[in-house]
Amino acid sequence: MTGARFAVSTEPARGDGSTPTRPTGDGTVVRRAWRGAVAIVRGLSGLDKYDRYVEHRRRTHPDEPMLSEAEFWRCSWEAEGRDPSARCC
Repeated sequence: MTGARFAVSTEPARGDGSTPTRPTGDGTVVRRAWRGAVAIVRGLSGLDKYDRYVEHRRRTHPDEPMLSEAEFWRCSWEAEGRDPSARCC
């Protein structure tokens, strides 16, 4: 699920201000809401860090080698261990 961090409706609002509830080309309302909820939880918990890393590398350094997901998480955890300033305890 690369590229989608949060569910954002791009559909125009109805005249009464509510959002359309009919299914669109990318699934039913429930499916879209589920995907949005999963994206929010992944973003809040930091599980989307590798996806964001891949997006950044492809956009800014397309010719350079990219870390595998295992290598990325190993480096990330090592960096957190060296500088635990972001932790609460």
